[in-house]
Amino acid sequence: MSVDRHSRKQPMNTDFNEQYAYLADEPFQRPLDSDTLLSLQTLLDNTTVDESTELFVFEIADDCWYGFIATQLVYHEVAQGTTEGKEWVACFCPVCNAGSIFVPIIDDKHLTFVARGLYHAMVLMADDQTESYWDHLSGTCLTGAYQGKQLERIGSMMSTTAKNALAKYPDLQLFVSNIEDDEQEDLKGMNALRHSENPVEAFENFINPSYEDDRLPRLTMGLGVWSDTANKFYSYLQLNANNNVIFDSFDGRNMIVYLDPIAHVPMAFYTDADSAHWHGDTLHLSNGDYVRNSVLCDASFKPQPIDLPLQLFIRWYAFVFKFPQTAIY
Repeated sequence: MSVDRHSRKQPMNTDFNEQYAYLADEPFQRPLDSDTLLSLQTLLDNTTVDESTELFVFEIADDCWYGFIATQLVYHEVAQGTTEGKEWVACFCPVCNAGSIFVPIIDDKHLTFVARGLYHAMVLMADDQTESYWDHLSGTCLTGAYQGKQLERIGSMMSTTAKNALAKYPDLQLFVSNIEDDEQEDLKGMNALRHSENPVEAFENFINPSYEDDRLPRLTMGLGVWSDTANKFYSYLQLNANNNVIFDSFDGRNMIVYLDPIAHVPMAFYTDADSAHWHGDTLHLSNGDYVRNSVLCDASFKPQPIDLPLQLFIRWYAFVFKFPQTAIY
């Protein structure tokens, strides 16, 4: 069973200085329409996606996983719906390369959201009801009628490929957007921004220098992991230097951080193993378990639940803003 994300506190920095914010009067683009829900297998069969297509997946309830085609959510930035009886809102920032999922209810009132601002070169959500602005990673209202209020966290989005997702979540369903012809160029532009050499360059005026931390280059990609009492950043390059697998003690528990050879995305999970080695694309752990296509199995090839800490695949400047003076592996 994965960790109970709902009971977690959220110790993220929620500082706000309007000098480094851009608060737009209109949404950047329409939210992703969550009415169309199709199985991943159907989308593979009709070639809407192929095995290498990047997906964002999230757990809405215990072992109930859903997702998006990454390029679509990168364009829309916000998606919202009701699934498994639970209301949710998702927001992904193509600049910092991370997103989260929240319950869009405050004081028993249902809120609807759009992407409508920037702060410290990260997207801000705004609710339609009060036009308050919300941090997309902590779920905190930074300015407006709900200032200081906090949305309940459901979880963080995990990046993976269709191939890995099908192996791990064979019944996975995706919320699919109908991208209009006049939106195609904007979609290409948003995804080009995400993969550009310096996506922050156009937003220099919205970087708060008080939170710059030169221990790592600003745009360093890595896995940020946190709990109530600890936070740590594992850079992509440090993983490469350690044969794409790191064992570490985090929050008093033994944890492995590894780079999936198919999705090329890092993931952390708790384990009682203390070493591992690669055999092709399979990671063999010292306790007899192994990981293939992001699926953890025991020695008898039976899939096992993965105990996940809270984690984000994110750029350094954004994670260290959320967790000033975070530890670095």
